[in-house]
Amino acid sequence: RLRIAMRISDVEPSLAQSEAEKAVSAGVMTSNEDDAFFQCTVNSPHGMPLIASWDEFRMSATMESVLKGYEDPRMEHFFSPSVADGAYRGLRNGYEPVDLAHPELHVDNLSSLGPQWSPVSVSSSLRWEIILSPEAYFLMAEGALKGWNMGGTAEEFYNTGIEMSLRRWDIDDEAVISAYQQSANVPVATHDAPDPVSTIPVKFDNSDDFIALEQIATQKWLALFPDGWEAWADLRRRDLPRMYPRMASDNADVGVDELMRRIQYLPFEYSVNDTAVQDAISKLGGPDLGSTRLWWDPE
Repeated sequence: RLRIAMRISDVEPSLAQSEAEKAVSAGVMTSNEDDAFFQCTVNSPHGMPLIASWDEFRMSATMESVLKGYEDPRMEHFFSPSVADGAYRGLRNGYEPVDLAHPELHVDNLSSLGPQWSPVSVSSSLRWEIILSPEAYFLMAEGALKGWNMGGTAEEFYNTGIEMSLRRWDIDDEAVISAYQQSANVPVATHDAPDPVSTIPVKFDNSDDFIALEQIATQKWLALFPDGWEAWADLRRRDLPRMYPRMASDNADVGVDELMRRIQYLPFEYSVNDTAVQDAISKLGGPDLGSTRLWWDPE
């Protein structure tokens, strides 16, 4: 309920505030013991080990800039060191295949997915993340920043969200958690990007609401990993956290520095369900393109 309330906050602010406050009053997730998972089985395997086994996925340059700059202790859980030299290294998204032939971009020089998603045989024993307590805290942090009654301050919820996320990855040392929360570290340049992706530190900024919002968005993005679907929805809603532009785009409607706003209907859907597809498109407020914004994602 809190997640959906925040999703509509840019188009229905009064309703969003009312529902968010009701959600918090009724009770939200407050510890990692509340986290909701789907237990995988042989017939319903976890997808991360499956894609890891293809050996075609690597850390993004955005992740590298943020995790390395923050000296984030979650990096070794999210990703594995490169085969070539044991370093953690990413690359920009959207390279053309011919450009990937550069030695620096060889898969052995880049970081693959973390060790918990390897080998593929573990795919039936893992759990899919559905919704986790850190997200609740970052939602309340953003709500408090908006002036909603969340029962605490944005800074309090922000720091607790960080703590819950670190503990979820078995980072339980109080000194490590506190040092990270109070860190002045900022993102760094990478071998594949000459400038840092952002300049915000971890330590919460009480003097500038826009910086605070970017901090909340960035830490929430990290805490959502590996839930890419929710991270994408959040990114569309706020256009935060900051991301490096893609190197190339095969979509004429979505440029390298633009964000994909939705998934288009498949040709198969047109062929077997055209009436319903056309009815759905009429409600989009735009054409069936990846650049058409959904109703909760205004400019």
